[in-house]
Amino acid sequence: MTNTLYKTFIPFALLLLVTALEPVQSVAAQTPPASTQPPVSNLQSAPAHANTESNGLELLYQGRNFYQQGRLPEALNSFKQFAMARPNNLSVHFWLATVLDEMGRAAEAVEEYNASLKLAASVGMDSPEVRINLGNSLCRIGHAKEARIDFERSLEIDKRYNMAYLGLAKCMLAEGDYEGAALAVEKYQRDGGTDINSSLLMGLSLAGQGQALKAQYHLRLFLKLAVPGLEYSPGRAAAAVNGANSNANTGNASTGNASNGNLGTAPGANTTSQAIELARQTLAAISDL
Repeated sequence: MTNTLYKTFIPFALLLLVTALEPVQSVAAQTPPASTQPPVSNLQSAPAHANTESNGLELLYQGRNFYQQGRLPEALNSFKQFAMARPNNLSVHFWLATVLDEMGRAAEAVEEYNASLKLAASVGMDSPEVRINLGNSLCRIGHAKEARIDFERSLEIDKRYNMAYLGLAKCMLAEGDYEGAALAVEKYQRDGGTDINSSLLMGLSLAGQGQALKAQYHLRLFLKLAVPGLEYSPGRAAAAVNGANSNANTGNASTGNASNGNLGTAPGANTTSQAIELARQTLAAISDL
């Protein structure tokens, strides 16, 4: 392909990254590092002698149970009822945001995450988990600059939440800061991060810098981990992606946000069909395939 086409395609592909790629899993589905600052969702718990029937906390517990069962509409209803009774509860806004996010209602989730952070700030607290989730939601609605602030703040609070580096890399790519994105991915990997999306982000970062051969290596690695065999035929991705989505729809999806089209490919990965298509198209644009 011509050099002009290469220069045109890469920026366009990266502009799609903010909404097409979901490199950071919702922290609600993960186990935080030991001895870290408690999450906002745990900052406000029932007093030792509280009567759950009188203060309505049973609705909060009920909502969490529904969430764990994947019954998102019921969970949302329980959390909303509890929020009406106790609007200043830190936990309920976190859970409302988490459920709304997984239902594909990212703009509403942003409002709830912000409410949770505002309440936390009123008692002198902050949360890396909520910051990461908020950054994810902001990315979904195309607000990469605002998301970058929250990912950076998460790392300021606790660097052990190194998945924030992947969020930072995504934001930097969307802004055209390819070198910064590559450095963020390197920090994530040096800290022991193994999410396969780090390979995709590194490949896109190198592609943006014009390092085609190195970029191809990382993009092929991502495709190999996402859908084994796809790295050898990136131009024929549709059937593989559709098959993976079929597995996801039958309950074989990996952990992560249920509403994001996750594929049942690599354990622990939050890989979307859009991300696979982005890797395939970028690889095709910088190679002969």
